[in-house]
Amino acid sequence: MSHTIIGTKLGMTQRFGPDDESIPVTVIKCGPCTVIRTKTTEGKDGYNAVQVAFDAVPERKVTKPRLGEYQKRKIAPHRILREFRVSADDVKKYETGKVITVDGLRQGYFIDIIGTTKGRGFAGVVKRHGFHGHDAGHGAHEYYRHPGTGGMGSIFPGRVPLGRGRPGQMGNCRQTTQSLQVVDVDETRGLVFVKGAVPGPTGGLVMIVEAKKMTDAKVDKRIAAAQAEAAKQGGKMLNPLKAAKRAAKGG
Repeated sequence: MSHTIIGTKLGMTQRFGPDDESIPVTVIKCGPCTVIRTKTTEGKDGYNAVQVAFDAVPERKVTKPRLGEYQKRKIAPHRILREFRVSADDVKKYETGKVITVDGLRQGYFIDIIGTTKGRGFAGVVKRHGFHGHDAGHGAHEYYRHPGTGGMGSIFPGRVPLGRGRPGQMGNCRQTTQSLQVVDVDETRGLVFVKGAVPGPTGGLVMIVEAKKMTDAKVDKRIAAAQAEAAKQGGKMLNPLKAAKRAAKGG
């Protein structure tokens, strides 16, 4: 099942795992999200995707073209509308009007989270790219944090190579953090506790999608093997978070 849901980052805290170890987690308030429409390769769109709406608002806060889309499908207006690419098998599981919650997520699963990083304003090369700057020796003045030369000679090729670090806006860009592990899920309050940091400020919008590198099937297989081994030996089951992590790494 594709983990396709939109949420709001609430901040960071800590949770205690089965072995009483402290785990730094980011708390995300997810959903409920409503499916607006689906796209398939058989249709006129030519690709598989699902459009999801989040955060219901009054009609006056939605543009007229967007309001027409909601009224056409008899769905209440929402502030956020996003489209997610899904597989051909997963797109069949969605239908217009379906409400998506966090019940599809489970402890030990891995997800990719998309967000917008914090904006840092205009920054120089020392802060933005980690340049060392120039020596503050005798004769050097007002040049300590400058980028220095970026060209390759005046004859050939006589230009600045692509990708050279330069001053400019820092942050405020789309970023995807891959393979974050779900530590806990609170279905009643719609909260997801994710191990590690999530891009964006507190209160920022984030999108959760299925991990591209660490699949749920591999994690389920490893956890089932751990449960069977513990039942055979009559002992305590292995830490499901660690078992899922080993499964993701091919262990």
